[in-house]
Amino acid sequence: MRFTVLVENESHRPELSAEHGISVWVETEEANILFDTGAGSAFATNADRLGISVGEADLLVLSHAHADHTGGLHTFFARNAHAPVFVGPGITTERYSVRDSGTRSIGIDRELYETYRSRFHEVTDWLHPIGNVGLSRALHRPHPLPAGNKRLFRELEGEREVDPFEEELFMWVEEPDGIRVVTGCSHSGIVNIVEAAADYGKPVSVIGGFHLMGEDPEHIRRIAHALSSVPTRSRATNGSTTGSTASESSTSVSSVYTGHCTGRQAFDILREELGSRVHYA
Repeated sequence: MRFTVLVENESHRPELSAEHGISVWVETEEANILFDTGAGSAFATNADRLGISVGEADLLVLSHAHADHTGGLHTFFARNAHAPVFVGPGITTERYSVRDSGTRSIGIDRELYETYRSRFHEVTDWLHPIGNVGLSRALHRPHPLPAGNKRLFRELEGEREVDPFEEELFMWVEEPDGIRVVTGCSHSGIVNIVEAAADYGKPVSVIGGFHLMGEDPEHIRRIAHALSSVPTRSRATNGSTTGSTASESSTSVSSVYTGHCTGRQAFDILREELGSRVHYA
């Protein structure tokens, strides 16, 4: 299994472009998966330079509706004529960022969605789209959500409300020693996501953005501590959770690869708390 970050907010290789967005290429023994497309075509240009063919993706997973994760769809469809696209429910609902400078539309291209509608598949609970790869949503959220969510809205039946990010998907890949968890922005809260993923196996690594820019430093430290003690459960093949309580055992995430919306301050704090387990994506 191999993970390749195709685009991210920063690049330390002069031949690779950077943009505000994220896209990750995942290779398993059974499939090639593209997780998010970034904000434009940079993911595909970088893929070419890395010797990766986007046309060989067996499936695309879109973590949520925002344009910095779905903006490369035009390029993806131009290069890949077969791969199904997995999304959460309501991904075409209008989304907005509201700041002092004004309101900006940040949702998925709805016209593009309609054009390629037959290729989109909605994930409402959890499923294995292929092999050892799983998709689900973190709807149980006992831990705090990112403070930045308060500036992000959706429009439902003509009314705007703070976006609950009900469509946000995370992905996990099963290996003998545990699961690798992939997330886009973690609007559901990275701790909530990792604990939800623990229903499907022992989380040993996490890759993606955590949406912690401007977050309170003490909250970030609590996140680091939570990633060091994740309650573990097991889930039967029919989707039911087994075991009496989630506190019967716990595990520590052994590696974290993060960037994009995590922010440098949050990265530095996570590194202080978790040491060499934390890497910049």
